[in-house]
Amino acid sequence: GKNHMNKPAKLGFDESSDSKPAGSENWIQHLKDRPKEKPFFAWFASHDAHYPMTFTDEAPTYDPNDIEVPPMLFDAPGTRQELANYYHEVSRTDHFAGELMKELKAQGIDDETYFIYCADNGRPFPRCKSYLYNSGTRTPLLIAGPKVKAGRTDALVSSIDYAPTILSLAGVDIPPTVQGVSFEPTLIDPSTHTREIAISERNWHVYQLHERSVRFGDWLYIWNAWPERHNVSGETSWLSEFPAAADLWSAAKAGKLTDAQALLTKLPQPQEMLFNVKDDPHQFQNLAHTEAHQVQLDQARSLLKRWKEETGDSIPADPTRDRDSLHEKAKGKTDWSHREFPGTSRNATQINQPGPVKLTKPAS
Repeated sequence: GKNHMNKPAKLGFDESSDSKPAGSENWIQHLKDRPKEKPFFAWFASHDAHYPMTFTDEAPTYDPNDIEVPPMLFDAPGTRQELANYYHEVSRTDHFAGELMKELKAQGIDDETYFIYCADNGRPFPRCKSYLYNSGTRTPLLIAGPKVKAGRTDALVSSIDYAPTILSLAGVDIPPTVQGVSFEPTLIDPSTHTREIAISERNWHVYQLHERSVRFGDWLYIWNAWPERHNVSGETSWLSEFPAAADLWSAAKAGKLTDAQALLTKLPQPQEMLFNVKDDPHQFQNLAHTEAHQVQLDQARSLLKRWKEETGDSIPADPTRDRDSLHEKAKGKTDWSHREFPGTSRNATQINQPGPVKLTKPAS
């Protein structure tokens, strides 16, 4: 937009309290009080959709019986109710976004303001949040604004591309420390691909982890440095807090899961996985060890190797330990203080190289 705000407002919960989501008056007032003579950047950081799930009048409630359970989860009453609660909070973000857009229109600047709606991770369910499958990394991204051509695009975008894109739209030079690429051309022409390779990381998140993924063409490659460890995060393991996790592990014990659902409950985990995301949208069929897909596997390995070399990635020799046990939060002091970070041994924080962005040859 064309005006300036020097601090972000918040939507939804205040993380420092147990209060219900705040009403719209505070953040709408924040827009009204901005200096009118300056450009502005406003970041409204919603706590929705996040635990603890609560209900307000700003969004509809959903009948658990009407929920379509994603196939990576086990269909059980607790999972259905948890999904219904989650969808209520997702709908509340939609309500808040609508109120913000109404205010921009009331001020007469909606047609010259970029409105970006995005999320930082997949839904907080097993095999979703913090995982490197599409269910964990394919997060919402909707953008409206002066240069945006309405429609959809199949172009790849990485979260590290947000900063250079916003700088580019604002007419600000992109500093050399920024590793992402601006996807402004894609906003103008959805058929334009500014990125053909997207790398994702999975590091410590309550549990000791080190995974990397490469997304290119129709392919997703996932590499696990520690396949001997359980592949879990908080939302996958805290059975007392997350019904979908409790349903999944209970069904695993009873032998009721499909092979795809049961994978994260087993040891060891695959060290390499390769999926065709077009033919296998939920990434259930691992093709890494099929002779017919050796070309794609070698290409993925090569891309990941190059990214590691160029960005200074490394496996920690002294990694942060698990904070909690497999199925419950720690009840006493645990030795989980952060230790060596990935890339520390190679001074990665001083490296600005982006790694591979474009394919030198088309993905087969």
